[in-house]
Amino acid sequence: MAKFAVESANRQNRLRPGGGVKTVYVVWLRSGQGATGQVEISEDVWESDQLGETLQAEAAKLDRAFDVAASL
Repeated sequence: MAKFAVESANRQNRLRPGGGVKTVYVVWLRSGQGATGQVEISEDVWESDQLGETLQAEAAKLDRAFDVAASL
């Protein structure tokens, strides 16, 4: 299980081509190994039980380079 911290989170409303609005959440993560990055989370994932799992998966992706380097 990847460790991570949330550095920042904000909601953004994006205009759709047809004129509607789509809400997304942009979350900045710092992984357990010190990697940083952002991930865009859809509103339905943000409001579901999948949020923690999604953030952990993204933190693991950020740590991937460290994991590969350690195995060389």
